[in-house]
Amino acid sequence: MSFIKYNNVKLDLNGQSIYANDVSLSFSSNLTPVYLSDDRSAFTFKGSQDSASSISVSYYLTGADPLKNHISDDPTTGIGGNFCGLTFESGYLSSYAINVNQFSKVEVNADIDIYGDLAGKFVKQQRTETGLRFLDSSDCTIGHTGVSPEDNLKSFSYKYSSSFASKYVAGKIKPVEIRALQKKVSAEISHYHTGSNIPYSGEEASVNLVLNDKDGNEIDNYLLHGKVTSKSMSTSAGGLIESQSSVTQNLINDTPSFSGDGFDTSETFKPGDAIKVTGYNFNNITKINFLEIEAKTFTKNDNTNNSLTITIPPKAIQCPIEIRTYGGKVVSSNSVNISQSL
Repeated sequence: MSFIKYNNVKLDLNGQSIYANDVSLSFSSNLTPVYLSDDRSAFTFKGSQDSASSISVSYYLTGADPLKNHISDDPTTGIGGNFCGLTFESGYLSSYAINVNQFSKVEVNADIDIYGDLAGKFVKQQRTETGLRFLDSSDCTIGHTGVSPEDNLKSFSYKYSSSFASKYVAGKIKPVEIRALQKKVSAEISHYHTGSNIPYSGEEASVNLVLNDKDGNEIDNYLLHGKVTSKSMSTSAGGLIESQSSVTQNLINDTPSFSGDGFDTSETFKPGDAIKVTGYNFNNITKINFLEIEAKTFTKNDNTNNSLTITIPPKAIQCPIEIRTYGGKVVSSNSVNISQSL
């Protein structure tokens, strides 16, 4: 009998190698017993939905995290993976945490729910990477307001969680739609500092974790604006007083906004015309309205989520533009000049 060692195991997510120190892949079948009218026992089973699989992984970062975008991305964008030849395409990030501790490597813990069967066959592989530089606490800059002084931080964790609902149709064993339900991000901060109480309405706080490369250039950042929901203090014999604070934000994406007027206010349009709109955070758009009339056709002009081209819907009249995203909504301060008679 041959054994497979950890250095013969390789994991890729979204086409990028993951430098994991712990991986767990699990499978389960959702079976329902079949009872006939005259039987008290079930002799057969049927699948109630597709097989449920999940992968849990802890890994170190060498740069930007390939999973980070799935915190705010449209949930229809699945995660693809390859675990020693076992492949999947429909993975969805259910929990995520990036942890920064003094004198330690930056570590990520992630749980991915997998819909549909895995393909391929498990085959041991040899890792060949050498000379890797892992990010550690000295590569991180952590800024925060409303929590504690910034010069006595002990540890920091940024966490994300989400649940999903799957939609099935008759004759299909795989879901035709995966929809994200409630999402939440939070931060856990431990510091050498005496804490204070929290008012009934909570306290406003902002936290920003910035990852830098060896030259001090920013690689990525994790930003959170929310409420301080808990504080605690503790100490032990021979130790220092430590305080723990928790900050929670239930709004995942950044709020959209217009750049200046957002569009050409001097031009007159008619229904069916295309209007270019500029601003910020136009990602994960759920609806665009001209008063109560929805604009069903629009395109992004680039990959920055800062520019859109919208087709003005039929029967639209002179009015502001309302854009809704997962991060909130924004209404233009000026109206679009629309004439039905042009």
